[in-house]
Amino acid sequence: MSIKNELILSYIKELDVGTKISVRRLSEILNVSVGTVYKAIKAAEAQGLVVTKPKSGTFKIDSGVIGEAEACGEVFGAYYDNRACRCRANAQARCNMRRQREAAAPSTV
Repeated sequence: MSIKNELILSYIKELDVGTKISVRRLSEILNVSVGTVYKAIKAAEAQGLVVTKPKSGTFKIDSGVIGEAEACGEVFGAYYDNRACRCRANAQARCNMRRQREAAAPSTV
């Protein structure tokens, strides 16, 4: 990975959960090209640091929430903005409900 990509990824890691990320603004702040920022954001998506919603933008997410939801088999498209804490609570509640249903269901062989 290039030094510029590492710089951009480290900047993204420092952002608060729910922060909207602008490719143009990030390129201005870090003095790199828009294309470099775009590639770094794609790498950040692959690492679970951000989520991009069409027509809404790219947002910093809590990767632990995604991991918990995926572990429970949940696929949820929560809109990650400043309501990230509520999203975390909802994801945990859904995981807990699913675990309770699975524990209460009779096992079939």
